[in-house]
Amino acid sequence: MLLCDRRAYSILRNPNGTLGINTDEHVLCDAIDQLDVSDVFIVQSNSAVEICSVLDPSRHYKLLWSQEDRCYLNTFDGPMSDTDADSSIGTAALVLPLDTDLSDLPSYLQNAVYKSETNTHKIYLLPNGSLLDGVVGLPYAGENGLDYANSDGYEYQGIVDENRCLSTAGYTGTVLHSPNLSLAQTTDITLTWGEESLADGMVSILQGDRVVAQQKISSGAQTTILTDIPAGEGYTLTVETASDAGLVLQSILFTAN
Repeated sequence: MLLCDRRAYSILRNPNGTLGINTDEHVLCDAIDQLDVSDVFIVQSNSAVEICSVLDPSRHYKLLWSQEDRCYLNTFDGPMSDTDADSSIGTAALVLPLDTDLSDLPSYLQNAVYKSETNTHKIYLLPNGSLLDGVVGLPYAGENGLDYANSDGYEYQGIVDENRCLSTAGYTGTVLHSPNLSLAQTTDITLTWGEESLADGMVSILQGDRVVAQQKISSGAQTTILTDIPAGEGYTLTVETASDAGLVLQSILFTAN
């Protein structure tokens, strides 16, 4: 059994940092220390995330695993908000096992730039760490939550590009349907549209069969905002359009009031 205890690891590490059961993680942390990043996403390695979080508490280490075009996040040493997408995250480190390639990951991670490797991992620099999202809605007490059209559980019609923008050109009806969303506090929901958005439509937030709020989408609008949605569970967010000219949805921002 391996216990992640800060005092235990300070004892296990030898002064030269070359011996001990966690030598690989020391080497990995040293390599990441050469990068100017605060957030580190490690693919499919629970132990590396947990041990590095203990060895290097100055950074946010997060476990990442992917399935088709979706990614899932977890953290061992931080709050739930650490696994939510955050627009303030700029460049981040992306760490892959040696037997994993960028082509195994969703397209929005494939523009990462190779930097170095250890005997266990390859290290990349990810230009936009805010594209990774592990939480939908705003189920915790916090200021913001950020979702994308292909965040976990969302269903959509159209094409999602390498920036996680959804284009619905050629599709009508319900082009986006969220999973059940929880809001821990009264929240505004802002949908941001790309310049190529040419269609009108409707954004709705429902709780069960009850429509809590609706807002028209105007062609050419930059944002559509649903305000003062009460704290609660079982919400769903939908986007509908009768025009196949296409909406371009960049992101969905949940802002606590």
